[in-house]
Amino acid sequence: MRIEKYKKQYAPYFISLNKEWILKYFTLEKHDIELFDNIDKYIENGSEIFFAIEDNIPISTCMIMKINDTEFELCKLATLENFRKQGIATLLIDKCIDYAKKQNAEKIIIESNTILQSAIKLYKKIGFCEVENANKNFDRVNIILELNLK
Repeated sequence: MRIEKYKKQYAPYFISLNKEWILKYFTLEKHDIELFDNIDKYIENGSEIFFAIEDNIPISTCMIMKINDTEFELCKLATLENFRKQGIATLLIDKCIDYAKKQNAEKIIIESNTILQSAIKLYKKIGFCEVENANKNFDRVNIILELNLK
């Protein structure tokens, strides 16, 4: 397995991996569709997507989205079911955190939902802490976590 940055040919995998978990627990929202339709625009504006690749197929992905010069959002973490619980998500999150640090980010936020208990547990293990639930972008969000980098 190897970790790679976004390439245009990986866009369909990013979309399908994320649609799988979103539709399992929630519904696609306007912001999801806007992102899926404009991935390249987000990359051009300073965001990045990392992929875990096995046998030349993306099996997991995670995005670090630039909000502004000092704040990024960790989002769209997804792993094929038969590759879960192998530490792949942690590797991708670490890549995203390193990327944000190199961009001089001061903090990273995560907008999530407590129904995703495994993900919340992982985020907290890495060092994210729950903060007030303000300025959420999705109806499904009921928890916001933050990692201070400074």
